[in-house]
Amino acid sequence: MSSEAKVGTFVVVAVIIFVYTFISVANMQLAGKKVTYRTYFTYAAGLDTGTLVRFGGLKAGMVDTVQPYAENPTKIEVIIKMRFDIPVNQNSVATVASLSALGERYLEISTGSANVARIKPNGIIPSQESPSIGDLTVQVSTVTREATVLMRDVNANFKSLTDRAEILLDNLNEITGED
Repeated sequence: MSSEAKVGTFVVVAVIIFVYTFISVANMQLAGKKVTYRTYFTYAAGLDTGTLVRFGGLKAGMVDTVQPYAENPTKIEVIIKMRFDIPVNQNSVATVASLSALGERYLEISTGSANVARIKPNGIIPSQESPSIGDLTVQVSTVTREATVLMRDVNANFKSLTDRAEILLDNLNEITGED
């Protein structure tokens, strides 16, 4: 066998070992027995089948299904599969989150409290809605309008307020005898 063939064989074997090790390590956290939970949102943008689920920031599972809830069409049902050893309890809350402003979204499950009963498999994790960009835009617009009205009122009444403050100071000086 030529030295080129030996080097080529070595490179191919090394790449296969690297890929196998990488996949094994990447899947190690999500391996093992899985538990199914459900949660419901009215706005679930960014959640799809395969979306990462974190528990207290740690990788804990994956979103299995995202679909309209058959019993209430105003809700989105999110079915998740998590590692069996994750202690999801009745105070845990599901929220749609991202690690940065431009980061990919994921499902975050809060740790809840230590001395509260765990949610049984196939149970429902309470959810908390995250505001959408549209919701935030409406809130900023409302605050801006209210601030504009407030500034107009302050500006319109500023002369009256300063006149009253001067009268108050004159009265205080008269009472205390200071000039």
